[in-house]
Amino acid sequence: MKFAIQGSRPSLRNSPGRWLTPWFRMTPPAQIIWAIYCAAAFAYTMYSATTESGLDAYLIRLELDTFGAAEEALTAVLTLGVLVAPLWAITRAVGRFAPSLVWASADDSNQSEAGLRERGLMDRMQRPVQSVSWTVVLVATAIPILVGAVLFPVIYYSGQRDRQETVYPIDLTSGIADLPKGARFADVKGRMEQSYRLAFKHTFNTATVSHELFAPITGGGWTPADPIRYFVRDVSYEDGRGRKEWPEEFRKKGIAQFSGKISRSLPAFVEREYQSKGLKLAASYSVIEWNHLPDRDGSSPSVDAELASGFCLFVAVCMFLMMTIVRVMVPRMRKKQQAPG
Repeated sequence: MKFAIQGSRPSLRNSPGRWLTPWFRMTPPAQIIWAIYCAAAFAYTMYSATTESGLDAYLIRLELDTFGAAEEALTAVLTLGVLVAPLWAITRAVGRFAPSLVWASADDSNQSEAGLRERGLMDRMQRPVQSVSWTVVLVATAIPILVGAVLFPVIYYSGQRDRQETVYPIDLTSGIADLPKGARFADVKGRMEQSYRLAFKHTFNTATVSHELFAPITGGGWTPADPIRYFVRDVSYEDGRGRKEWPEEFRKKGIAQFSGKISRSLPAFVEREYQSKGLKLAASYSVIEWNHLPDRDGSSPSVDAELASGFCLFVAVCMFLMMTIVRVMVPRMRKKQQAPG
């Protein structure tokens, strides 16, 4: 049995969609600004988290300095929060001193269609969202599907191209340290400097913990005064007992082979850590992604393409469900706003 105080107005703050209330109360220009900004912030967050650079790298470094560990999912959420916070603060400030620029007039919803036609374009843009059509829902759903359709051939072609690439041998012990321009894979012979190994713990959830390792690869006669031309990177996951195991080459004190795909930069927080230790980085150093070779990982070029397209399809399904919920909630929330006091 439900009880209600007679004459009281339903509060949007207590409705199931109360977190959407500010969005529906905004003017269309403010809604557009928020939508574009949040989409850009989300895209940057994904890029920063994937490449471990920029703001995400700074927050990871802050977590490592403070807690000794970093959680990638939490760091991504914090990155997005830090990016959105300035717009939220600006919206609050503008809404306080110039409310009409942010918040739609309460009387707009009661205007007749004929009266609205008599108003100017800028006045009509002050109206809050009245409804969400199925066209909007389908368009929002189609966008990630189209992105997936574009990504599949691009990623597939890239995988096929990698299979045809040459793995260039580099022997640091004999002074052969230069890679041809545009090289994508290398087999580096050298010594891992164990005293300069860096390992970072990443926690995805309570059951998945990984350790990311970076180490410089040098040749004979190297001293800390010499710049580093090559680094190696690897990721090891803990087993059910909390143990991790690095490749045998990583445990050798002498010369070993380090093969993998070439990337051109270390994460920003790793660079700063090495520089704080007094290590010199060559102007054009390379990072060897351990054992990421097209003829060794055993994966088909279509696997990555299918994963990317599958993720886009998942996003499309989530978008469809979310937009459908919004379509249902908008009329209900507008009706509550118009309810007599």
